[in-house]
Amino acid sequence: MELISRERQARLDLRTSERFDCNALIGHGLFQRCLAAFTVLVGFVLHCHNQTFKLIAEDVDHWCRQPDDANMSTDAWKELAIPLEPDGRLSRCLVYREPGDPNSTDKVHCQEWDYDPLKVDTTLVSRWDLVCFRRPLAAVAGAVYNAGALVAMFLVAYTSGKFGRKVVILCSGGLLVATTVGITFADTYAMYVTMRFITSGCAASIFAVSNILLFEVSPDDRRLLHSMLVVILGIALSECWSNTLKQVDISWRFRQAAMLAPTALITSAFFFLEESPRWLISKGKLRATEATVMAAAKANGYPLSNAAAMLEKIRVEMMKKSQGLSSSVMCTPDDLDILRRAVVMSGSYFSVTFAFFTMVESSVSDRRVWVSWSTLTLCGLSCFVLSWANNRFTRLQLVTLPFLALGCLGIFLSIAAVVKEHTGVVVGFGHILADTMTRVALAVNFALILELFPTPLRSSALCWTFACGRAGAVLASLMSMLRDIGRVNILLMTTTALVFASAVAFRSLPDMSEVTTPSRSDTTKSPSSVGSRKSKPALEHMKDTLQATEYRKKKKRKPRKRAKVSESPGGPGSIASTPGLSSPGSPASPASPASPASPASSASPATPKSLESSVTPSP
Repeated sequence: MELISRERQARLDLRTSERFDCNALIGHGLFQRCLAAFTVLVGFVLHCHNQTFKLIAEDVDHWCRQPDDANMSTDAWKELAIPLEPDGRLSRCLVYREPGDPNSTDKVHCQEWDYDPLKVDTTLVSRWDLVCFRRPLAAVAGAVYNAGALVAMFLVAYTSGKFGRKVVILCSGGLLVATTVGITFADTYAMYVTMRFITSGCAASIFAVSNILLFEVSPDDRRLLHSMLVVILGIALSECWSNTLKQVDISWRFRQAAMLAPTALITSAFFFLEESPRWLISKGKLRATEATVMAAAKANGYPLSNAAAMLEKIRVEMMKKSQGLSSSVMCTPDDLDILRRAVVMSGSYFSVTFAFFTMVESSVSDRRVWVSWSTLTLCGLSCFVLSWANNRFTRLQLVTLPFLALGCLGIFLSIAAVVKEHTGVVVGFGHILADTMTRVALAVNFALILELFPTPLRSSALCWTFACGRAGAVLASLMSMLRDIGRVNILLMTTTALVFASAVAFRSLPDMSEVTTPSRSDTTKSPSSVGSRKSKPALEHMKDTLQATEYRKKKKRKPRKRAKVSESPGGPGSIASTPGLSSPGSPASPASPASPASPASSASPATPKSLESSVTPSP
């Protein structure tokens, strides 16, 4: 509701949790690396669940089963009872009403089927007869699975904002492991679909919230890159595992168990996961923030004195903000920007998810090994390309280019689907490029959603857009029946129209040449993050630090001169007025926890500074 309610937005503190860089609060090291590895694992598990049904529900040769009292061989039954299709093949879904009667040509639909004995155990289709007029049940199973994530996102949007990121991940992880075990023992179609509905919601919840958590603890200059890479790596690993199992001729039950086995690793979250400091600060939970920050700083080897000094600055900022917040409802331009961003990003995520599930179905059904492995190779190379392009292109360029490329490839594949005689290696390369662009567009779009919204609204925005994406997946599952009737071009043209519309809609977003998290200004960026974009402020920061270090090495001045300086406290020539320097003979710097900045000095008018820049790191 916060995304569309201006009244609630006006009452939220959208600034304080965004006015610092986590690199200045907890550093960067083992804590972020462990969380990034866990997020990649979650993406790997999610996409393993996404691909499992398509992997084990491959088509198999089938024909109408002969009556129990018929005493004839399979070949004789096919010759006498099975009619021929116009292309000369035996019918899979029809049988003569009176088999063996040459004067009877009436045909009826089969009610039971026999399957190729060499492939009957390799596919789930033979388990519940998902063929002929029962084939739509396979599409229904896919739609129900995606609907589980759609429904779960509305619940997660509330719980992750109310109770925290950690609680949602742990609860969803435990339920995911339990329902995954239930899938392997499901013996009816209804039970199987129900278990997959629950696992879809749990896996999507962990994926969304773990990405939020990683984004909120990453340094400002790396968090967009982290978010893009973990999404692509999770997809690439799952497809690598899927392609490996696809080449192994085993029972569908063992293949399903192998695909879902990595789900057990989700339980590792119970041993190391910490809450998001930004979320704790946005909720005003200072004691919990201190415990989390100290644990993360210790894991990273970051000086605890610097973390404590930064926490003190945040506490002072929160006190100022609480005094400045008004209970009256005020509408600002940021409210309109937030709503516009939510609408645009929801529509674009719907489009790219529809394209993703359409391409995934094509890649799973494609038996050419070189197509699958070439796609994975390009996905790996795209990680290096995104690392290079992260600081060289604007956000608008970074998100628009993959959508435009995907739209052009969709037009090419649509034409190739109509002109079928031109299929071959060229079309195979087209599928490879389209699959790669789909994954890149999905990763960039997902990461940009995290960046465009502040901490109090981030979970609601991401869950809402993720739900819209799953609606696109449901539509892709239902429209997959067009593939069975030979209308693949309609599916591809729909994908093309959606991604081109999203590329145009990106033009309505605000300027994204810089990091554009709402309610965050350039004066609140840390020296490290500013230095990554502009070299001059970084050099000035280094110069000030070196001057302060050299000053501490100087000998003490004479008592008479020190008394003379102390006669004019706060004056232009006083040492206390020099930023970042302590008075001669004082053992503690202003950033030391033993001597925090006094309320009077912090409240005095001065040039706006970031919270990080006002903290002098301990020597």
